[in-house]
Amino acid sequence: DEDLTPLIEFLDFVNNSGDEEFAEQLDEHLDVEAFATYLAVHELIGNFDDIDGPGNNSYLRYDAETGMFTVVAWDHNLAFGGMGRMGPDGFGESRGDGGPPATRNGEMPEPPDGMELPEGFTPPEGMELPEDFTPPEGMEIPEGVAPPGGGRGGEGGGVGFGGRSNPLVERFLADETYSALYEDILAELREQLYGTSAAQNVLDSWVEVLTEEASDLVEASTIDQEADAIAGYFTTEE
Repeated sequence: DEDLTPLIEFLDFVNNSGDEEFAEQLDEHLDVEAFATYLAVHELIGNFDDIDGPGNNSYLRYDAETGMFTVVAWDHNLAFGGMGRMGPDGFGESRGDGGPPATRNGEMPEPPDGMELPEGFTPPEGMELPEDFTPPEGMEIPEGVAPPGGGRGGEGGGVGFGGRSNPLVERFLADETYSALYEDILAELREQLYGTSAAQNVLDSWVEVLTEEASDLVEASTIDQEADAIAGYFTTEE
């Protein structure tokens, strides 16, 4: 019995409004500062599995009193290289130069040891595959699979994992005013979190919890290694 009219109208606006109309009226539909902050945070924590990631993972909350939408942050298990073999200086570098962690250098992430792609596996539409990729028997490659490249703010015309785009993100960052808002918030948060001890203090608190309360479940060397990998993101350099 929910009234989905506001959502339908918002999606119609995002997808079909002209550039001038989008720029002038977006802040009547969306909390643009909160949205820019959301994008900036995901950039800083190296999370490619967000609103413009492989599954366009996001929720929008509608406030009936204000008539505004805001994005809901969730699904952060792949932040800070959570997919494996990813870090700020290697295979999974952050998207600061436009390349999402999972597709840097045109490579696909390696699945965990022992993991096999199921027969008939179909990757998300727009998912990037390496040039020499040979699909397993029965695997279907959907129309729209992108060549290597893309990434938030990068070249190649795509944003997000494997060139998959989200119209709201794409148009938001294409607008000069909203893009500037995003860059300003990104710089401010980078300094607040990584230019001080704020992020490190949070990390240290969780290391302490794991060390004192979960030593029978997680080896100390694993805790130290993964904490160091996360701390590698704590830099003020773009």
